[in-house]
Amino acid sequence: MPGCERLLARARDAGVPVIFTRYVYSEGMVDFGPVRSERAGRRLAAGALSPQDPGVEIVRELLPRAGEIVIDKARPSAFYATRLEPVLSGLGVRNVVLCGVTSNICVESTARDAGQRDYGTYVVRDAVAEFTRERHEAALAAVDWFFGETCSVADVERSWGLPDGEVAA
Repeated sequence: MPGCERLLARARDAGVPVIFTRYVYSEGMVDFGPVRSERAGRRLAAGALSPQDPGVEIVRELLPRAGEIVIDKARPSAFYATRLEPVLSGLGVRNVVLCGVTSNICVESTARDAGQRDYGTYVVRDAVAEFTRERHEAALAAVDWFFGETCSVADVERSWGLPDGEVAA
């Protein structure tokens, strides 16, 4: 979380467009998809990631400001069946910097899709997380191997022309 908070503050300082995503299914869970496992069945029965699930909300520490874009998605990749790509195109964006959770599901899926669309793709390793260290490291290795690059918050700060650790007023 500290890496995400710092990266968000730094993006705002640098005037970099900030786009949030929320993993949330439509009312009635109609876009949940086929239930192929017991675990998926339990998630569906519990209404996990339904509009009523408080877990779909963006955490208080990272709340979007007025004018910042929030994109809802019903699959791990922020690109799949969302308006993300037209938004990026409209903003003239050619590089994406990814942070959040989970490293090996949503972050990696989005990084793969970004890389396949020829975006410069950067996953900020000290601003992503996963439930297990093994899955986290495997996801970062997959990104580095082919789909993009992993970097640190400090690397991003330097690339945005901001001194390490100094937040502009």
